[in-house]
Amino acid sequence: MNSFIHTFSFRKNITYDENCKIMERYNSSIIRKDSIYYINQYSNNGVRLYITDRSKNEVKYDKNHFIKRMEIIITPYKLCHAGEAMGCVKDYKEMTAAIKKLYYILDSMSMETGVDFNNNITLSRIDITHDVFTPNAFYSDEIIRIAKLSKLKHGYKFWIKPDKGHYKNIFEDKYITSYANNHQGIAVKIYNKSYELESKGISNKCENSNIVRFEVTLKKKFLKNNKYLQRLEKGIPLEHMLWYITQNADDFLQKYISDVMPDGHMLSHEKLTEYIFNVCGKKIKKAKKMLCYSMLFTNKKALDSYGSKKMLAKVKLYFEKIGVSPIYLNNGCDFIPSFKAMLTDDYIYDDKGYNNTLK
Repeated sequence: MNSFIHTFSFRKNITYDENCKIMERYNSSIIRKDSIYYINQYSNNGVRLYITDRSKNEVKYDKNHFIKRMEIIITPYKLCHAGEAMGCVKDYKEMTAAIKKLYYILDSMSMETGVDFNNNITLSRIDITHDVFTPNAFYSDEIIRIAKLSKLKHGYKFWIKPDKGHYKNIFEDKYITSYANNHQGIAVKIYNKSYELESKGISNKCENSNIVRFEVTLKKKFLKNNKYLQRLEKGIPLEHMLWYITQNADDFLQKYISDVMPDGHMLSHEKLTEYIFNVCGKKIKKAKKMLCYSMLFTNKKALDSYGSKKMLAKVKLYFEKIGVSPIYLNNGCDFIPSFKAMLTDDYIYDDKGYNNTLK
């Protein structure tokens, strides 16, 4: 099991008076960005609060007229390992201890503020993570660049970062890409974790490599449609459900990343050209068609000029059959394994790069 739950969140709507009590008690640990208040009193212990305004319509049609929305973000590993930025819960016993610590912290905040942090809270998301180690930052940047150029399957669409709010200043575009299927309640982020750690002044324990983090978010819609919320309401312990998801985390990554991203190893333009001509043999015309398609695809050119939809589908199938991506890598990066291979840790690398597994 290489994938794990990095964070999960509860949501709770609060009144004006409750908001004032929280702000007054934790004033020294509040950071404000735009209209969002970040409360970090217990962040080293794995619990953070985000408080935002609800929309006018939400308040208007809510009989309780809650004006604020509070998100309680929990990092299970930090509940048991205070202050440590990287790590995962390894077994059910540790998950149980983490949730016990969570309830202790929620009780403490309730006593400190006079606001009930345990009542009327709803599980709103679970983030499943898999860290992929790369030879260096250049390889990490290439993985993210290729992901952005890829054609997604199964109705998923790339998500455009808003110009304000929580996500505004988290990452420069070159360090992250994301996509989602709102109908299913699934969102995915692929980002340079080493860059995030560095930007926060946190040392990377794996100094001889770089980290790309693949993260699948199970949103409230997914949790509801798949009966996870209903199980909690019926009394299933939170730690039991979280550990069940942890045990199946690799399957979630497979379904929402490996099966959505196109399969195929990634090669430099030189290596791709050489490989295609070797595979095609005497079929020079076919090889040239594939390379023309690759050039248009990689450089974001309109594929309409290439040929009919039937022709495009045919060439796409050629690439699938030979197991490589039509998107070629920048100079200095000869080979990167497919997304599927990365997520199953089916690759080897050293300080010179990945070992090319193509024959």
